[in-house]
Amino acid sequence: MIIVRIFSQVRPDPGRTLASGQLPLQTIRGSVSKRVRNQSTARRIRRNSAASARRAAAQGVLMHTAVSVIVVTARSSSWVPASCRHATLEHSTRIARWQRRTSARSAILRTALRCTEESDLEPSISRNPHLESFTLLWIDYPGRAAMFKHSVLVLLLAAFATLAFADSPPKIRQPTLTPQASGTTQLLIAVSPVNSRVVWASGAGGTYVVTTDGGNTWKSGVVPGAENLQFRDVHAVSDRIAYLSSVGANTTDFKIYKTVDGGAHWTVEFTNQLTNAFYDCFAFWSPDRGIAHSDSVNGVFPDLRTFDGIHWQSITGRMPPALPGEASFAASGTCITTQGTQNAWIATGGSTTARILATRDGGSTWNAYATPLISNASAGGLSVAFRDARNGFVGGGDLSSNTSADAATSHDGGATWTLTNPPPTPGAVFCVAYARGLRDRHFSASSNDEDDQGQDQRDHGPRFDRTVVITAETAPDFNSGSAAWTPDEGQNWYWLPTVSGYWAVAFANPKAGWFVGNNGQILKISF
Repeated sequence: MIIVRIFSQVRPDPGRTLASGQLPLQTIRGSVSKRVRNQSTARRIRRNSAASARRAAAQGVLMHTAVSVIVVTARSSSWVPASCRHATLEHSTRIARWQRRTSARSAILRTALRCTEESDLEPSISRNPHLESFTLLWIDYPGRAAMFKHSVLVLLLAAFATLAFADSPPKIRQPTLTPQASGTTQLLIAVSPVNSRVVWASGAGGTYVVTTDGGNTWKSGVVPGAENLQFRDVHAVSDRIAYLSSVGANTTDFKIYKTVDGGAHWTVEFTNQLTNAFYDCFAFWSPDRGIAHSDSVNGVFPDLRTFDGIHWQSITGRMPPALPGEASFAASGTCITTQGTQNAWIATGGSTTARILATRDGGSTWNAYATPLISNASAGGLSVAFRDARNGFVGGGDLSSNTSADAATSHDGGATWTLTNPPPTPGAVFCVAYARGLRDRHFSASSNDEDDQGQDQRDHGPRFDRTVVITAETAPDFNSGSAAWTPDEGQNWYWLPTVSGYWAVAFANPKAGWFVGNNGQILKISF
């Protein structure tokens, strides 16, 4: 239980009247913040605070009392003094984030009170059995000065700013969002950064785009002969080398392309011949070692693997048996992820259970693990990411419902999963990405990539290791949606209110990430 008492301090010019919106909220000289458990301790702190106030007054500081605000967390609201009035917090989006926090043992009630007399507070605290402890932040002084009327909203925000250093999570700064011009109006579905300068993206109409200056300028192109295909995944190796994975209406429309000259020429490395195969995504351990994943066909996954970046062989016999109807989703090219030199994870759905398929030996052997994500013919895990060999994040939902977004974390390499707090995004989670980016990705063919990643480590260290960004799209057209991020793998969520219509997001480092989506829109995100 936390109680925060706030008084404002002003230094008005003689004869000047301040409007309510002009009254500044400043740190009060002589204020104290301590945890106390009984009224006698509170009185002692009050005496010390009064002495501090008198010293401040002797220095010529003019103290004025604004309407005091008390922010309370308790198991019950029955103790609230009759003279206190409830403040309306329900529609404040910033404060609503705090209200969503719950305890596994008991529901937490967060109430904001506006009181005008300090005497209303202390007797209630001393006799209330529901209060475990409280924090008081106040300043006392001889006599009462004129009271300034603040808006309740300003006071509440000030209360929560104080609450942040008392007993609550630190203040969160939203990332910077910068729109960039892609040079195309086609839907962009997948994005793959090489470093903070070189990024590739791909999408509908056989389209790809590439930047070599961090997105200041983008070059768009269309792969000859692929005008009717969608590139549901892209993997970038350098400014010259990239892979594309296509889908289409025909069996042979599922192909893997590669360029080694920046998109001037493309070579088809694989063309599907298996009826009902649907290659959703691929991922790589190195420029030449990768794996491609398909929906199940007749109870097996016809997945592929390459050791040379040219030839792709079937590993169907090495995959675990599929559940009836089990499939993945080609929402952002992130239904599979790799880590290190041998680890890979695949997110599935489409059946009774959403699963993670995991390998620790480069695809030679696999295990299948259940997740708690919603799963049916149109639902499951859509996107998976791992920040190291043990810690991962999976997001998904139901493509036919706009109220089903869910996510889960694993801390044992994907063997077990626990649901996070619900993401604040309607629709299904199309893509998840760790903001730490490519810190352990040392296989880039870019000559400057190691310098880029070294700078990232010096700038950020482990600060953003658990930061995850998600983007979601809403049925039925999937041309609008929202995005959010979490600094702690889903314990707390922060909505990005201006981000809508993006299918994928990926990071080179916390300062350099990119959303891509509908109508060719690209948005750079920087923490």
